[in-house]
Amino acid sequence: MEFTLNDEQRQIYEYGGQLAQKYDNAYWLDHARKHEFPQEMFKQIADDGFLGIMVPEEYGGATLA
Repeated sequence: MEFTLNDEQRQIYEYGGQLAQKYDNAYWLDHARKHEFPQEMFKQIADDGFLGIMVPEEYGGATLA
C-alpha cells in the first residue's frame, strides 16, 4: 500500500490545519455552549472552495474522497 500523500491530498491536509488554527477549541466550545451552528467556519470552507469535495459529482460535489 502507498501512504504518501499526493499534491491534492497534501493541500487538503494543510488547509485543515490552517482551519483548525483559526477555528480552534475556544470557537467550538463557544458555539456548543450557545447551541449555535458554526456558520462562519462553513462559510469559510465554502468560500475557499472546499465544501463538497467528498460528495459525488452527480450530487454537485468534487468527488475527491
